Amino acid sequence: MVHQLVEDSENSTTARAKTLEDWYVLKTKPHAEELVFSTLSRHKIDCYLPKLLVSKKGQKELKSIPLFPGYIFFQLELDSNLWPFMRWASGVSYVISDDLEPISIPNSIIHQIEHGEAAQHERMRQPYKANEHLQIVSGPLAGLEAIFSGVLSGTHRVQVLVQILGQLTRVNIEAEALARLI
Repeated sequence: MVHQLVEDSENSTTARAKTLEDWYVLKTKPHAEELVFSTLSRHKIDCYLPKLLVSKKGQKELKSIPLFPGYIFFQLELDSNLWPFMRWASGVSYVISDDLEPISIPNSIIHQIEHGEAAQHERMRQPYKANEHLQIVSGPLAGLEAIFSGVLSGTHRVQVLVQILGQLTRVNIEAEALARLI
């Protein structure tokens, strides 16, 4: 089984082999996600810590934070001898379970989270060209087409032109609310 470790402070952190079907979730102690992730990875446990790119008000740099603070997804055979370790590893509070069995999450759900995470990262990072036609994908104007006008300095907000009441109107929105037209 080949394990792949991908760590990027601005992306999700993933260590996994693609052989198991279901995922499980564990609850970490406060702010211990990175500690638990690295501990599990060292023990060759397939794990996934999805992250969200955010910008603090007034700062230009993007910061990576856990999408689900306090939770890590992992894959492990139910008969694995690592289960006791999972429950008592440093930074782990408990494994999410009902009665005695850990609750499994289908691989398809993890793929949806990965897809959404990748799309959010792309929206936060990609620069648009002047006059590029875009789609507004979130917020009160979701579904409308927009024309990129420019980036507002010092923020992750952009200015776009939107057709409202028959005329183009300048609107300032979050850059992550935009996506390229397909």
